[in-house]
Amino acid sequence: MLTIITLILCITMFIRLFTYRRHGAQYRAGMSWLAVIVMASCGAAAIVILDGQLQVQAIAWPLVLLLGVFTAATLRCSGNLSAVMKGPAAWNGRRK
Repeated sequence: MLTIITLILCITMFIRLFTYRRHGAQYRAGMSWLAVIVMASCGAAAIVILDGQLQVQAIAWPLVLLLGVFTAATLRCSGNLSAVMKGPAAWNGRRK
């Protein structure tokens, strides 16, 4: 069950980051590279799970929970990793 949840979370995060549009947000090379690394990691995990080489064990539930929180934050910020790193105060999409 945790393997399927992990697969869904990885695919969801990959798609959200892949479809991110800046809409006037400032370009930052470090955040772009971070997004590429996260997308590559999520994509690789999904491929390995679909290939049957990875089975998430029950003892790894904290990691799946952490992935879920990170995915939810990424969705809440519309794929803007900079806002994810700033925390919940930046999640409403408005600037201070």
